Amino acid sequence: MRRTLTIEKGRLSGRHHRDDLARFLRNHYLADELVEPVMQMLAAQVAQPPVFKERCARCHDTAAEFARRSLESREGVLYERGSGKPVGDYLATHGGLGAGGIRPMVETLTRMRREVATAP
Repeated sequence: MRRTLTIEKGRLSGRHHRDDLARFLRNHYLADELVEPVMQMLAAQVAQPPVFKERCARCHDTAAEFARRSLESREGVLYERGSGKPVGDYLATHGGLGAGGIRPMVETLTRMRREVATAP
């Protein structure tokens, strides 16, 4: 996906569908009510570097599967189910992200948890 999609002037576009990616998605069997959420999801993925894939996937599968299986949101805070700790606190001693990498990872995982929680 990162190889075929770009964000140009704040707009998501595809290599072959530069003018209207949303129309392409509609014409390829994506229900109208899902086009905007899918466009947002794709734009978020394109805008962020693939840190989870590069640093975490070896042990934790995909970010979506990890979020579905191991994370939960409580009152706007993301928690790791096994330890019961907030993910930011957990990452301070796990994964070797360093102080500057924890917040972006928590944001990515929070977005991912929200997406898998609302997926049909």
